Amino acid sequence: MKEIVTANNVRLVYDDTLVVGDLITTYHSGYHRLTRIEDRGERDTPLFHYNKVYDSEGNPRKGRNICDACYCRSAKEGLPIRINNMQEKLTRLTKILQELG
Repeated sequence: MKEIVTANNVRLVYDDTLVVGDLITTYHSGYHRLTRIEDRGERDTPLFHYNKVYDSEGNPRKGRNICDACYCRSAKEGLPIRINNMQEKLTRLTKILQELG
C-alpha cells in the first residue's frame, strides 16, 4: 500500500502492487480487469481504467469504467471472505431446512 498526501493535506492510500491484467474490486459492484493505470502526478493517486468481467454474483458481464485507485483492491483479498460468509449462510439455511424435516 502506498500513501499520498495531497496538496490540501488529505491522506490517500492505494494498492501500488496492482498491475494491468489484475482482477480487482472497485467502487462499482462486481469484479473488473484492470486495463490501464493513469498517472496523475506525485500529489495524487492514479486513475484506474477497467473492464467489468463479472457481476457481484459471479455472472459474466461486460462494461467499462474508471475509478480512483484508492477505491480499488485486488479481488484476491475479498473473495475468500465473501466465500466464507456464503458458506456460513449456507450452513444456517441448511439447518433451517433440516428442522423442517
